[in-house]
Amino acid sequence: MGLMRVRVRLIRHRRRKIVVIRSPQDVFALLKGEAERCDREHLWRIDLDSRAQVASYELVSVGTADCALVHPREVWKGALLSNASSVIVVHNHPSGDPSPSDEDRATTRKLAAAGALMGVPLADHIIVADRGYYSFKDAGGLR
Repeated sequence: MGLMRVRVRLIRHRRRKIVVIRSPQDVFALLKGEAERCDREHLWRIDLDSRAQVASYELVSVGTADCALVHPREVWKGALLSNASSVIVVHNHPSGDPSPSDEDRATTRKLAAAGALMGVPLADHIIVADRGYYSFKDAGGLR
């Protein structure tokens, strides 16, 4: 077997306006504009620092009209590189209804377990849609 090299480079951009996440409404305001233009499910990860300020956010996955493609390693890869203290996962429902599916609930449990294992907790999973949003944290779906 040959030697495999991996190179990772972090590029810091100039400081953006500080955005603090205090509630799901703050997340909704941050991503609603992007989410409402999507005809397929998209999944974003918001990395928070220890003061609940947005350190970065990333589009992690583009799915289908009714399914977001999610794997914990893809979600947490960027969070670990950005030294996130916690993570909020957000996906859209192009149907306009923010109600979670059984698959959304299972994905949330899986992501919460992965985050707990790595010491970067899942602070919330929020579904955004034309008719509002759904917060797993507010609904008691995160423990």
